Amino acid sequence: MTDEFCSVLTQMLAEDKTVGRSGKHFTNLASNSTLNNLRFIQQTMRDRKPERTLEIGLAFGASALVFCSEHQRLGHKEAKQHTAIDPYQPYPPYDEAGSFAVERAGLIGYLDCRSEFSEFVLPRLVETQQRFDFIYIDGSHLFENVFIDAFYSAHLLNDGGWMALDDSSDPHVAKVNDFFRTNLAAAVKEIPLGAKSAIAGLLGKRQLTVYERLPYDGPHPPRTWDTPLRLWDSKLGKF
Repeated sequence: MTDEFCSVLTQMLAEDKTVGRSGKHFTNLASNSTLNNLRFIQQTMRDRKPERTLEIGLAFGASALVFCSEHQRLGHKEAKQHTAIDPYQPYPPYDEAGSFAVERAGLIGYLDCRSEFSEFVLPRLVETQQRFDFIYIDGSHLFENVFIDAFYSAHLLNDGGWMALDDSSDPHVAKVNDFFRTNLAAAVKEIPLGAKSAIAGLLGKRQLTVYERLPYDGPHPPRTWDTPLRLWDSKLGKF
């Protein structure tokens, strides 16, 4: 199926190497999304046809290439409708390799790259009333960072939009998922990914957890940018 990816990504996956903007060469691209995740993003784009997408963690650009190329495939005009957040992109560990890969693929018109920490970017997106249809979270895996990313992403989703958290069996990510399942079921519902994913979860090898944003049915409709995810006096479920 990799032959359905754009040529830049196909070559990157085949050779496990890429190049930064200054010409620096990178090998062993372990921080790229897995092939299964890339296929999931691609299939979700084709099935759900989102207008705007966001990812946290750009790295070498594998997932961004899928997002941007699928926007092009869907016939969307270039309008920077895919936002990618990664504070380390301009620095030596990446040398802008992710955004440069998108540029080399001729897809830069679809990319809005934010080289800042997500905890600063996401609240601004909420406050400026941005909305997204599909969000992929694969940034820092510290509990507090994953929680902030998921919390604000849930705010940013359109009703019916999907949010996918990577590396779900990581203890930090798993704890965030436990909180969402126990405490935010009125705002988001988990989307089953089939028996294979469930078995992987039991084995401690689950990759993705996906949530769908539910319509707001609280006491003060309609939903606005500052509508909370749950009532202020909600009890804290054990997680």
